[in-house]
Amino acid sequence: MLQRIQRERGSGSDFLDLKTGRGGIIEAEFLVQALQMRGNLWEQNLERAIDRLHEHGQMNDSEVAKFKDAYGLLRRCELVLRRYENRSVSTLPNDPDEQRKFAVRLGYHLFDAFRRDYFNARDTIHTLYERHITAASPL
Repeated sequence: MLQRIQRERGSGSDFLDLKTGRGGIIEAEFLVQALQMRGNLWEQNLERAIDRLHEHGQMNDSEVAKFKDAYGLLRRCELVLRRYENRSVSTLPNDPDEQRKFAVRLGYHLFDAFRRDYFNARDTIHTLYERHITAASPL
């Protein structure tokens, strides 16, 4: 289902697709939901769900901290985009100048620092998804 969403709703740019791209918000949410299903847990609030997954041994301390930081950055990106556009937005600006302005609105002085943190967040989420879901799936 995740691949279908990425294929049908994405633009094909993992950098721009905040929600649907590799390591994006939807992949993070799929990770948490799948782990909850595997552990027979249910918590609607993602932050509390991560804590419960940790309590039940589904994620270790380091994974929880990395996930929360990464997911937090993606959600802040979404919030800044929504405030600026005054509508639901799931992609970063395509124009490089607008990307720089967005990074400043997010609190970054340098676009490269934002880009580094953003890529790290996306990589963190995708790595956790791969480790816990893809690698654990039966062939």
